[in-house]
This record gives sequence, C-alpha cells and structure tokens, in this order.
Amino acid sequence: MGWLLPILSGMMTSDVQDALRRTKRAAAFYAVIGVLALTAYVFLMLAAYIKLAETRGGLDAALILAVGSVAVGGIACGAMSIAAAIARRRMARRHAELRGQLAVAMSALPLVLRSKPLLVAAAIGALMFLGTSRDKSDAD
Repeated sequence: MGWLLPILSGMMTSDVQDALRRTKRAAAFYAVIGVLALTAYVFLMLAAYIKLAETRGGLDAALILAVGSVAVGGIACGAMSIAAAIARRRMARRHAELRGQLAVAMSALPLVLRSKPLLVAAAIGALMFLGTSRDKSDAD
C-alpha cells in the first residue's frame, strides 16, 4: 500500500498545476476581453451621446444615457443574483450527493478492510473514480 501514496500524490500535484495553469490563462484572456469591452462601451456611449445631443440637447442626452445605464446595471445585478442562487442550490445538491456516497462508503468500510482482495479492488475503483470525476466536473 505504501507504493500507492507517491503515485496518488503525483497525480494530485499535476492536477493542481494544470488547474492553476488553466486559471491563469483564463484570467489573462478575461482581462484582455474586459479592456476591449470597456473601450467599446465608452465609444458606444460617446456616439450615443453625440447623436442624442444633436436631436434632444446636451442635458437631455446625458440624462437619457444615465437612466439607461442605471437600468442596465439593475438588470445585471438581478441576473447575477439569480445566477448566485442557482449556484448555491447546485452546490447544496452536490454536497448532499457526496454525503450520501460517503455514508455508503463508510458502511462498507469494515468489510473492505477485512479482505485484502476487496481492499485492492477498492483502491483501483477509487483511482478510476478520481480519473472520471475530473472529466465530469470540467463539463459543468
């Protein structure tokens, strides 16, 4: 059983490094996308202000754009609130499933620990579960 620990440790280290690398790459891309989107937003607002100022006047144009921005901000806050609630429910469901799986595993633990073939089969099953559960979590 001692030979299994370095293998599992190496797998977990490489998984953590891969996840960290993906997170850094995603953060860099999102930063560039954010800067470009902000630039586009500024020019869009400027163009809208110029066009509204020609027809309605400068003060009315500024008020119209301000009210529109507040409305869009409120809608965005509402959407984020709904998304956070959905994520909390999903996390609670995952935790409940995990607690159920843990209860089943703990009830079978005394039987597995008494039998060496079952212990080896459980270790292999755990490795297979770890290999497939990572793919499933990436799809979410």
